[in-house]
Amino acid sequence: MKKIYLLFLLNFIFPLTANAATYTIDPRHSTVLFKVDELAGYVSGLFGQFQGKVELNADNTQITALAGEVDVASVYTRNVQRDVDLLAAELLDAKKYPTAKFVSKKIEGDKITGDLTIKGKTKPASFQYSLLPITGNQARLSLHGAINRKDFGITYNRILEKGQMLLDDEVDLTLDLVGVAK
Repeated sequence: MKKIYLLFLLNFIFPLTANAATYTIDPRHSTVLFKVDELAGYVSGLFGQFQGKVELNADNTQITALAGEVDVASVYTRNVQRDVDLLAAELLDAKKYPTAKFVSKKIEGDKITGDLTIKGKTKPASFQYSLLPITGNQARLSLHGAINRKDFGITYNRILEKGQMLLDDEVDLTLDLVGVAK
């Protein structure tokens, strides 16, 4: 009787961990995008190399954990010189800080909050997310948020003739991810 009661109690306390599904992000079917406003329009780009995992609750309706890492040197903006500039010490400093990381800390409703690390600086970041219905062994999700680049030590900017700044401080981030269950 004690064993049955103990099993019942453990199942009641930890119901999601036994049935939760973990998905590995498939970079071939996923994108990590950024966009920043500049005086002449927008600069948008992506990171081509990244990895991560997402965990869903037992009925696959909500994210319970998310973690990922981006290879900073994989930045691509459709402009080779701009990509080289982004990797320099004044901006992303890819030689010293080759990766950027995110680890979720709190998930409520459709909002994920966690620790984002860029250039060795860790700050809280929040993303709104949507989770599409599971198809086969794939989980599809989309996240959107914004960060202040100066919070991460990315302070480069240029004052133009009329006193205007070349770059905005806010950077929009969009992650469209496909995770595969193993």
